Amino acid sequence: MAVVKKYEHLEEFIHCVDIGIDTNTDLVRWTRPQTNIFRLEMLHAREMAKPGIYLHIEKSNRRTVFIRKEKIVFIIVADDSVQYQLLEAILEVTMKAFFDSYEDLLSGFLTGMTNMFGGFQSLITPLFIKALKENVRWISAHCNVCNANHSVCVKKSFINNAPRYPASIVFKHEGHGLLIYIDGDFKIRGQEVVEITG
Repeated sequence: MAVVKKYEHLEEFIHCVDIGIDTNTDLVRWTRPQTNIFRLEMLHAREMAKPGIYLHIEKSNRRTVFIRKEKIVFIIVADDSVQYQLLEAILEVTMKAFFDSYEDLLSGFLTGMTNMFGGFQSLITPLFIKALKENVRWISAHCNVCNANHSVCVKKSFINNAPRYPASIVFKHEGHGLLIYIDGDFKIRGQEVVEITG
């Protein structure tokens, strides 16, 4: 399935990409013009972030996804219409580009140093497009609850690194969830509606 047409201008759906360490150290922050991102949201995500695990927060028509890699926390905030798998793929590409550019510098990095990574901010929007074109696949799944076909975003790394097949993913939409089983070739091998709890 091709790229979903509504994401041709993906940067219009993304509110913020934040890269930082602790409450005092902001490395990079890209914010879409005319958007309100509160520092407390970023600091809360930095405190909650876990190494190697994507965490999600959904509130106020926004989705926030964040992850810690080494000492650095990568955060993305977007409209709630952007699927979590796409946001994770954007962070995946952003982390790779950041570490590819600054790995040597980071080994001697001192807390409190800022503005060293300002040039990276100009790379962020192209990374959205890179993730959309190269790091995700779109599959079509039918939901019997809403009687509709949905384009579901799946990170390539999610399937390629799955410990076993079919891999399972929950597509949350319109107040319910669809559990989808996907094989190594991104083919749906089964699906069922599941209850959402939390």
